[in-house]
Amino acid sequence: MSSTMVGAGICALSPSLLFLSPRGIIRRYLRTIVRWEDPSTRSTQELPLLAHNFAPLTNGDCDPRQSRECGGTKYLDAVVVDDTTRASNAMAIVQTGRALVYEGDFRNARQLLAALGRRVDKHLTPTPDDVLRRAPSAKDQWDCHRRIVIEKARTANMLLMRVDHLLGLSPFYKRSLRGPIVEALEDAFRKQNAPYLLPLRQILGTNGSYQWKKNGVFVSQLGERIYPHFGVFAPIRSEYLDLFSRVEVPLSLTMEGGRLMDVGVGTGIITAIILSRHRNMNAICIDNNSRAVECAKDNFSKLGLSNRTEVIESDIFPRTSSSNAAGKADIIVCNPPWIPGLAHSPLDSAIYDQGSSFLRRFLLGVGKHLSDHKDAEIWLVISDLAERLELRAWEEVEEMLKDGGLRVEGSPHRTVARHPKAKGAKNDAFGLPFPAVAKARAKERTSLYRLRRS
Repeated sequence: MSSTMVGAGICALSPSLLFLSPRGIIRRYLRTIVRWEDPSTRSTQELPLLAHNFAPLTNGDCDPRQSRECGGTKYLDAVVVDDTTRASNAMAIVQTGRALVYEGDFRNARQLLAALGRRVDKHLTPTPDDVLRRAPSAKDQWDCHRRIVIEKARTANMLLMRVDHLLGLSPFYKRSLRGPIVEALEDAFRKQNAPYLLPLRQILGTNGSYQWKKNGVFVSQLGERIYPHFGVFAPIRSEYLDLFSRVEVPLSLTMEGGRLMDVGVGTGIITAIILSRHRNMNAICIDNNSRAVECAKDNFSKLGLSNRTEVIESDIFPRTSSSNAAGKADIIVCNPPWIPGLAHSPLDSAIYDQGSSFLRRFLLGVGKHLSDHKDAEIWLVISDLAERLELRAWEEVEEMLKDGGLRVEGSPHRTVARHPKAKGAKNDAFGLPFPAVAKARAKERTSLYRLRRS
C-alpha cells in the first residue's frame, strides 16, 4: 500500500481525528481497511500466553493475584484493554470478576481509573434517607462505610499494568511514564528477573510514598524529618506525638541509662522522640513488617541513633536480642492498631486489628517483658474511636488490663483529633453520607496511659 493511499484514507476519516494522538489516528485508519478487533472483546482463551509471559514474582512480593500489598484481590481472569476502551465497557468487564490489563497511554489509564471510581461511587453511595433508614447506629454506618471503601479499592485494583524492571517499564508505557515513577517502582520492589502485573492504583501509591522517602515528613515534635518507606505507615497523624512531650521518663531510669522497648516501631518516630529527649537511654524496637524494620533502621541512621537502637523483626515481643537476652525493658511503648476490623493490606494492619487480638495479646503478655525496676512503666497510646463507633465496649480495655495484671498509673494524657477526617458534620471523610461516623471522628480522643504491674 502506497503512502498516497494511506494519506487519502486518513483524510477521508472524521474531522474528530484532529483531536486524536498519532497512535489513535493510525488505529482509526486501520479499522477502515482491515478487520480490527477491540481488545476488550478478545477471547480470554488468549490469556494463558499473557499469564505465561508475565509470570508472578517468584518471591510473591507483589503478584496482584496473591499479595496483600496489592489489596488482596483475587484475579480469576483478565482482559486486555487500551485507549479505545470505554469506561462503561471496562466496568462491565470488572463486574464479571475479570481484571483489566491496560495497554496504552499512562494518562489515559489514570482517566479510566478515575472513571471506574466515579461509577462505583454512583452505584454504591446511599442517600442520606437510606442511611438513616437502614443504618441508624454508628456501628451500622461504619460497617456500610467500610464495605463501600473496600469495594472501591477492589474495583480500582482490577485495573492492572504490565511492568518490566529489566527494561525500565513495559514498552506500552515506557514513553508515557516519567523517571520518578520508574525509580519508585524499583525502590519498592527492586529489580525483578521477569515482568509482572501491578494495579495502577498501586503504581500511583508507590510514587507517592517514594516522594515521602526522598523528601521526608517534618515532625515538629522531633524537630527533624522522618523518611517513611513504601508499605510503612507514615506519621501524618501527628497529634498523638504531642502526648510524649507531656509524659516524662522517671528520673531514676534516665540517670541509670534505662532501656526502651518500642512494640510496632513503624518509621521509628516514637523511639526517636524519646531518645532525643533522654540521652542516656537506648532502645530495642520490634515490628513484624520487614519493610518497617528497614525503614526504622534507615531513620535511626539519619538521626544518628544507630548506636543506641536495635531493630528486630518479630511478632509482638522479641524472641532473642544480642544486647538484651532476657527481652525486657524499663519503658515499653506501644501504639497499637486502634480499630477492630479486618486489615485488607499491610498499611491497613497499622489501623485495623481484627477482634482487638493484637491489643489483647500485647496487654496479656507485656508484663513478662517489663523489667523489675521499681519505676518501670508501659506507655499505651490508643484512640477511643472504636468505642465511639460501638465496635468495642468501653469497659473492654479495662478488662484486658485486669487480665494482664496491669493498672493505670495517674491520669491519662489526652489529645483531640486534628486530622482532616475529624472535620465533618454530615459526611464522613470520604464524602459518604454517614453522619454518625463523622460525629464519632469529630469527638475522637487519643490517650496515653501509663501502666504498671498491679
